[in-house]
Amino acid sequence: MSKDSGIKGKIIDSNTGEPLVGANVILDNTMKGSASNLNGDFNIEDVKAGVYIIKVSYIGYKDYKKEI
Repeated sequence: MSKDSGIKGKIIDSNTGEPLVGANVILDNTMKGSASNLNGDFNIEDVKAGVYIIKVSYIGYKDYKKEI
């Protein structure tokens, strides 16, 4: 039996390195997501092992998508 785990990360501006507070982070085709905190950190809990498309959106920035 496999155990569910989570996906953690940090959302920052690639030019300045400053955290992006309140960025939306979702896993496409799921009901799972999170928002980044004051340090830019996010945590999506209870994610089954597999391949996902993670999408990050933040006002004033182009959406970011990556297969993980």
